[in-house]
Amino acid sequence: ETGEREAYRLGQLFVFDNWSSMEEDLESVIEDFKETLAHERSAQESDVNVLNIMISYSDSNDLGSTDRSLDGLRDFCKSKPKLVSWVHESGIKLVTFIISSVTHTKYNSCRFYTLRPLNDYKEDLVYRNVDPPMAFQLELPRLMNFDITRVDHPDTSIHMFYGVSKSDNKHAKDRDSRFFVRAVIRHAELFTSQKEMQVTIPQAEDVFAKALEGLEIARCDPAHTRTEHNHIFLNVLPLLDIDVEEVEAVCRRMFTRYASKCWRLRVFNVEIRVLTSRNVKASGAPFTPLRFYLFNLTGHSLHVEGYIEMNDAVQGVTKLVSIQDKKTGSLHGSLIGEAYPVMDRVHRKRIIAQTLETTYVYDFDHLFTKEVEDMWKRYSQSRLLGGFKRHKIPMKVVDRLEFVLNEETNKLETISREPGQNTIGMVAWKYTFCTPEFPKGRKVIIIANDITFLSGSFGPKEDELYAAVSEYSRVHGLPRIYLAANSGARIGIADEIRQTFKVSWVDPNDHSKGISYLYLSDDDYATLKDSVICDSSNGQHRITDIVGAVNGLGVENLMGSGKIAGETSAAYDEVVTLTYVTGRSVGIGAYLVRLGQRVIQKRTSAPIILTGNAALNKVLGRDVYVSNEQLGGVKIMHPNGVTHEVVDDDLEGVRAILTWLSFVPERKNGPMAIMEPLDPIQREVTFVPSSAAYDPRHMLAGNADGLSGLFDKGSWRESLAGWAKTVVCGRARLGGIPVGVVSVETRSVEKFVPADPASPETNEVKSMQAGQVWYPDSAHKTAQTIKDLDRENLPLFIFANWRGFSGGMRDMFDEVLKFGSLIVDALREYSSPVFVYIPPDGELRGGAWVVLDTSINPRFIEMFADPRARGGVLEPEGTIEVKYRERDLLKTMHRLDVHLQKLDEDLKATNVLTDERKRVLETSIRQRELELLPTYRDIATTFADLHDTPGRMLAKGAIKSVVEWSNSRQFFYWRLKRRLAELRVSRELRRADPQLTDADIAEVLRKWARNYSLEEGGSPADTLDSDQWIVQWLEDDEDTVHKRIEEMNRKRLSRDILALGREDMNAFLDGFEELIRGLDPSKRAEFNTSLQQRIARSTQRQSFAQSSGLSGLLSRIGWESPGSGALKGTRPVSERGEGSSSGSGLSRSGSELYEE
Repeated sequence: ETGEREAYRLGQLFVFDNWSSMEEDLESVIEDFKETLAHERSAQESDVNVLNIMISYSDSNDLGSTDRSLDGLRDFCKSKPKLVSWVHESGIKLVTFIISSVTHTKYNSCRFYTLRPLNDYKEDLVYRNVDPPMAFQLELPRLMNFDITRVDHPDTSIHMFYGVSKSDNKHAKDRDSRFFVRAVIRHAELFTSQKEMQVTIPQAEDVFAKALEGLEIARCDPAHTRTEHNHIFLNVLPLLDIDVEEVEAVCRRMFTRYASKCWRLRVFNVEIRVLTSRNVKASGAPFTPLRFYLFNLTGHSLHVEGYIEMNDAVQGVTKLVSIQDKKTGSLHGSLIGEAYPVMDRVHRKRIIAQTLETTYVYDFDHLFTKEVEDMWKRYSQSRLLGGFKRHKIPMKVVDRLEFVLNEETNKLETISREPGQNTIGMVAWKYTFCTPEFPKGRKVIIIANDITFLSGSFGPKEDELYAAVSEYSRVHGLPRIYLAANSGARIGIADEIRQTFKVSWVDPNDHSKGISYLYLSDDDYATLKDSVICDSSNGQHRITDIVGAVNGLGVENLMGSGKIAGETSAAYDEVVTLTYVTGRSVGIGAYLVRLGQRVIQKRTSAPIILTGNAALNKVLGRDVYVSNEQLGGVKIMHPNGVTHEVVDDDLEGVRAILTWLSFVPERKNGPMAIMEPLDPIQREVTFVPSSAAYDPRHMLAGNADGLSGLFDKGSWRESLAGWAKTVVCGRARLGGIPVGVVSVETRSVEKFVPADPASPETNEVKSMQAGQVWYPDSAHKTAQTIKDLDRENLPLFIFANWRGFSGGMRDMFDEVLKFGSLIVDALREYSSPVFVYIPPDGELRGGAWVVLDTSINPRFIEMFADPRARGGVLEPEGTIEVKYRERDLLKTMHRLDVHLQKLDEDLKATNVLTDERKRVLETSIRQRELELLPTYRDIATTFADLHDTPGRMLAKGAIKSVVEWSNSRQFFYWRLKRRLAELRVSRELRRADPQLTDADIAEVLRKWARNYSLEEGGSPADTLDSDQWIVQWLEDDEDTVHKRIEEMNRKRLSRDILALGREDMNAFLDGFEELIRGLDPSKRAEFNTSLQQRIARSTQRQSFAQSSGLSGLLSRIGWESPGSGALKGTRPVSERGEGSSSGSGLSRSGSELYEE
C-alpha cells in the first residue's frame, strides 16, 4: 500500500562434486548470481544475505580433517579477489561450507563451517555443524557472549551447546559456564483434554522432556565443569490457533510438571516461541509471534513474562513488547536478537548460596512477596467458599527498607537500594506486610546472614548491625525475624605479617631442630609497626604479639558475639523473636538460634551446631561423624525441643514465618491479629472426648470424619510436635481471635534417644510414656510454651487432663520437680487471660492441679470444667485405699445391708446362743461381707468420686463455672472477648491511676456497668454476669468509658500535684514558673484567665484572686500583665541561688495561695 518493498534475506546454495570443480567453476557461477544479489543489496541497510557452498570429499582427501579443511577454506576465500569483492558488494553476511563425505550420504553426517567475511573469514564457532536454515531458527547469534562447544544429543532435532563466558583469563574460576539447549519444533498440533478442558502442545512437551534428559546426561560428563543458569529455548514453527492465555497456561503447566527436575539440573530460564493466528494486537500480519520467558531463579517462585514480537518501523528492528500493558516485563523494549548476558554479581552470589543449598539472602524478598500474595488468595478463596464477600486485596502487599550503619556516625539508617550492594555479611530490613490480619500493613524487622560474604561469618561490623537493628525492634516493639545461615565467629589472620615475617632457626643449617622465634626486618617493622608488637632488645624485631591492621581477626569477634547474644536474650523477653534456619548455623549462630527460642528449621542442609563434624573427628582422632546432620540436623533438634517446626524448603519456611506472625500482635501490647471469623461461633462442638484414649488434636481442630473441634476450622497450628509428645502445644483461633493452646496427649507415646557414635558403649533407647502424665520433658515443654505465648501476648487455653507428675527415680533424677515448678513460674508471670478447662471425662489430680490453680495468678487465670470432669487430690480408687479402707467398708455394709443387720442382732443375743450357733453366725457374717465387698468398693468409689465433681469445685470456688463441652465454643468466645475488653480498659485505668488495685478496677467496672444497665432499663443482676452483654456495653459505651478514664487521669494528676506541693512548695513553684516560662505568648493570657477563675471558685473571693493572689504571684516572677505575654528580669531556676529574693517571695505568696 505504501509502495515500499519489504527487505528480506537472500541466499544461494552452490554444490560441487569436489574441491577442483569448486576452484574452476565458482567464479563463473558467481557471475550468474551477482546481478540478482547486487540489485537486492540496494534495499538492505546491512549485510544479511548468505552464501552456502557444498563440497563432497573422499576419505583420503584433506577435507576429512576439520583443522585442515577449515584452514583450506579460509585460504581459498581470501585468495579469490573476485569472490571477496562480490561478497562485499552483495551484502553477504555468512559464507557456509557444507563438507559432505562421498561414503556417508546422510545429511546429518555433513560438517558445517560458517565463515564471517567481515571478520577476515574467521569461523563463527556458534554455527559449527549447524545447517544454515536451522541456525536462524535456533537464534544462535544470541550465544555470542560465550565460547561455545557443541554437545551431542541422540535426537538430531535438539541442539545442545556448552558455553563458557568469554574472558581474557581462560583459567579464571569464576567464569560463567552453562548449557544452552535449543530445539526447533517443525510439527505441532493442539490437543484439548476433554476431562480437564486444557489445551496442550504434546510435541513441545515431548521435546522439553528430551531436552532435560539430554541435559542430565551432559552434566555427568567430567569435561563440563559445574554448570549453573542453564537455558532451554523451544521454537514452535507451525502456526497455531491459540489464545495468549492458553499459551501461557501451556508453558506454566509444562514447567511446573518438571519443576523439580529443572531445579536439580539448574535450569533457571526457559524460553518458548509460538506463532498464533489469533491477532493479539492489531498488526496487519497473518500471524502473531509470541515469546514466553519462564524464570525460576530461586527454585521456589516461577515468574512468567509474555511478549509479542513487534517491528519498530522507525528504527527498523524487532522488539519485545509486553502483552500486559499495565505490568511490563523485565525485557520490555529489548531487541529479539540481543545476546544472552553473562551472570552479574548478584547472579553469582545467588549461585554460591544455592550451591550451599540455601537461598540468596536478597531472594527472600521474592519469597515473602509471593507468599503474602498467596495468603491473600487463600483467604479470599476461603471467604468465597464460606459465603462471605471477597476481601479487597491491597495494591502492594510488601514494602521494605534496608538498614545500614552510617560509616561516619555509626548510627542506624534506612535506605532503599538494589540487591547485593551490602559490604558486610549481615543485612537487615524493616518490612511492611499487608496481610489479611493487618490489611493496612504491619511492620516486621528481619535480620539475615549473607552466606556469600565470607561464608556468613560474624565480624565486628556484622555484630554492630545485628545489635543495632535488634535494639531498634525492641524500642519500637516490633516482631524480629532472624534468617540464620552462617559459619560462626570469623577467624582471621594478619596477612601483612604472614607475607613478611622471618624465622630465627635454632640451627640455620638444620631446620628440623625447630625455631627460636619469628621476627621482622628493619624495613618491614617500620612499615608494619602498628600491626605488631616486637621486642627489639637483641637487635632484631622479635614478634611477641600480632595485632593486625584489620579489625576482626580474633578475640574482638568473640566480644561482638557476646554482645549480640545478650541482645538476643533481651529481645526474646521484650518482643516476638523467631528464627528460621535456612542454612548451617555454627557457634554463635547456633546460640542466637536458641536464644531467640522460637525456631523453624529446614529439613536438609541446615544443621544447628557448635562445631563441625570434621573438627570433632580430628579431636576424637577418628572419623566418627559423617555429616553435620548427625550433630544438629532435624533428627536431633526437633526431638530435643530446640526446633519448633520443620519445613522442606525455604518457600515453606517463609510460609511458616508468616503463619506464625499471623497469630501475634502488630507490636508489643499492640492490636491483636483478629480476623473476621468464617467458622460460626454458635455451632456446637461435635467431637466429644471420651474416657478412652483419643487424639487431642481432634478435640481442638476436628477430625477427618467431619466432627468439629473447639477452635476455628483450619486455624490449628502445632509447634514442638517432635519433643515431649505427651503434651500437645500450638496456636489456633477462636472466633478469629488468636490464642495459645496447651493440651494433653491421652495415648501412650514412644520416646527415642539416639546413640552417640562417639561413645560405642551407648545404644539407642526407646521407652514408652503413658498419657495424662507430666514427665520431665513434657513439663519443660509446657513451661517453655507458656513463656513463649506470654511474650506473644496471646490468651491461653489449657485443656487440663493430667493425673499428675511422674515421680519415679529416673524422672526425679531428670528434674521433673524443677520443670514442674517452671510451669508455676510461667503462669505467675502470664499477662493475658488464661482459661484452664477440664474436658469431658478429663481429670486434674494432685500436683497437676497445684501448678495450674487460679490462685497462682488470680488476675488472669480462670478455671472451668465440663459436667463429666473430675478434680481432686487422688483418683477415687486411690482415695478409698487411704480414706475408705476395708474396715470402713465393713462398717458401711453393716449399716446398710438388712441381712447383715439381722445377723448382727442374732449375734448380740449371746446369753441364749451356744458356741456352735455363735460360730455359725460369725461364719455367715463373714461370708456375707466377702460377698458384698466388691459391690461396696464400687459404692465407696462412687462416694469418693462425688467429692471430685464440678459441683463441689464450684461450691468451693475452685472453678469459675461448669461449661458443657458441646456449648463451650460459644461460651469461651464471649468469655474471651469480655476478658480482653476488660483487660484493655483495666490497663487504661491503671495508666490513668497506678494506685488502683485489681479489686478497685473491678469495682469501678462493675459500677459503670451497673449504671449503664440501669440507664438502659435493664436489670444489673441479669446483665453483669452476661459476658456478651459486657462486651456489647464496652463497645457501645466506649466513648463514655474513655471520658471517665480521662477524668480519672486528671484527678490523679491533680492529686500528684497536690502531694508535690505539700512535700516541697519551693520545688512546686519552681516547676510552675518553668511551665509559665515555656508557654507560647498566645496561650499565656488564656492560662492566666483560667487559673484566676479556678482560684476564685475555690476561695469564693473574686477580689483576692484578682488583686493580692494570682496577680501578686505573677508579678513576682516578672509577668507584667496577663495580656503582655512577656517576662522581665527573670532567670532560669537553675541560675537562681537558694537565697534569692524571688525564691523566698514565691514561697510566702505561694503558701498563702495554696492554703486558700
